Formats: sequence, structure tokens, C-alpha cells
Amino acid sequence: VVALPFSSGEAPRWHGAGGLLGREVAEEMRNILLSDEEFRFVDEAGRAEIDSLRQERQSMLIKDRCPITREKDGLRVHTYAGIRINATIAALLERSGTTHIKGFGDLEIDLGAPSGGLLRESLIRSELQALRNLNNSLTDADKAALVRNKDRGRLAKFQPYLPPSLEASFLVQELLDIPGTATLARESSFMIA
Repeated sequence: VVALPFSSGEAPRWHGAGGLLGREVAEEMRNILLSDEEFRFVDEAGRAEIDSLRQERQSMLIKDRCPITREKDGLRVHTYAGIRINATIAALLERSGTTHIKGFGDLEIDLGAPSGGLLRESLIRSELQALRNLNNSLTDADKAALVRNKDRGRLAKFQPYLPPSLEASFLVQELLDIPGTATLARESSFMIA
């Protein structure tokens, strides 16, 4: 078989964003960074990227399940917990007023000073540690308030027809992970590295 170059055409384009990671995938990414395992199926560029990330993050991740690092303009909580747990943590910290959520993704949450205030590391650590008892401390109204003003789009076909209280319950179930957040908090001391 002979491969002949094709003179015209375009490189494929992928539209849309990538999927959001669940806890299991994010945790496995953390496990890979903590291991020394070599993956035969990963090409040279991939191995170099894994090695670089291990060098950068392994010493920090080994100290705590969710270490916190100081960044030039705030703090970063390295959760490796997936988007739903990080969305839960971000919503709860924002509600407490102890910090401003600058952004979050599947692996990390970036924190800044609240408007007109200071970034108080010990207070943020206390708020994060208090999440250990989250399952018992939130009412249904508290949970609904966490999703009330969030940009959520349309997650289900019949969502626009749900009464507000049922839509809030549906959104809490789809966007947040309260039991997972409590479990993660019990596994971490939220050390500042």
C-alpha cells in the first residue's frame, strides 16, 4: 500500500467543548501523577508531558489529598475531584463570603480575596474542613440557593416546564455532588504547600 499526499483539503475540526470529568477520572489522573508507572501505549510526547507534570506536582500532591498552593494573586486548591465536586466547593465558599472564586475546573479551584476584603488562609482552610459535615448541615433550601443564580443552560428536555422547586432539586442533583464533597473533605487536611 502506497500513501499518496492529497493536495487539497482541511485538517479536521472538532466543534464544542470537551466533556466534563467525573470524580473517578480526575482521581485517576492524580494517581498517575503520583505513580512512577510507564505506559507503553503513550507516545514520546505524551511521556514527556506526564514526566513534566509529575516533576511539577508530585511533591505537592503527595503531602495531602487536596493541597493548597499560593499563587501570585490568590490560592489554588488542587482537588483532582471532577467538575461536580469542584462546583459544590466553589458555590459553598462563594456563599460563605470568605473568598472570591476566580475560576474552577475538573482539577483545581482558584481563589482570590473577597471584594473589599483580605484573603485569609486560615479562614478558608476552616471553611474547607467544615465541608466534612456537609451532608448534615444543608437544608433543601440551602441546596436550591447554591444553584439559583448559576448559568446552567438546559440540561434536560422538560426542564423549562418544571416548577421552580423541582427544577432546583433537579439542578442540585445534576450540577453538584454534596456527598462526594463531604467525603473529599474528610480525606484532606487542606494543607497550604
